[in-house]
Amino acid sequence: MIFADSLGLPRPVARGAEPLEDRVYAELIADAATDRAMTSICQRYFTTSHILQELEADPQLAAGADVIIHVGLNDCVNRMFLEDERLSLDLLPEELKTRVVTFSNRHRRAILTDLASRHYVSPEKFSANLDAILVLLKQRKAQRVVLTTIILPPISAWPSTPFINRNFADYNMRIMSAARNHSALLFDLDRHIWRAQHEGALLSDGMHLASEGHRIFAREAMALLPV
Repeated sequence: MIFADSLGLPRPVARGAEPLEDRVYAELIADAATDRAMTSICQRYFTTSHILQELEADPQLAAGADVIIHVGLNDCVNRMFLEDERLSLDLLPEELKTRVVTFSNRHRRAILTDLASRHYVSPEKFSANLDAILVLLKQRKAQRVVLTTIILPPISAWPSTPFINRNFADYNMRIMSAARNHSALLFDLDRHIWRAQHEGALLSDGMHLASEGHRIFAREAMALLPV
């Protein structure tokens, strides 16, 4: 079973992203797992909080399964607008919304430097979510559980987002600690992708997986969970 955010989905061409030539990693892994069913829950804006909600809502979800957890990007990004605020912006007249967003983008560095950090999921909540998820999966006798690290953003994002490397490293360390504390498997995707960054592993946004990135993910995940 796979839980993932938009990195597990193809990028919509309408938004200007390059189309994937091949299928996403969930499909590649499913092809290899011919002797068992594969379920994937991949959604945009998905966080550890959403995974916990899914597990709590369905007592049988992931029972006895191998589980890959590939979220964290939405949890850890330092936000200009939290989820309710982002949704509220869409209720404004278009001209006013544009003015608010333009002002925020113009002063992004100052805002993120001088105001308190804001995340969809705070660092402390992130750790608590991972602990709760892993406890539930153990209770459900999940066979093997894999926690996946978050890909560090590209250099182009660093100037406008102060301390972005430290922030992502903090959340990745929490993933590593959770894996150690709960005897889960660690899939350090960040290292695998950046080792292959000159092989076209990422799309031009430097964040989402290109076709090669999906192949790398599938290959390395299947090495941890041999079928």
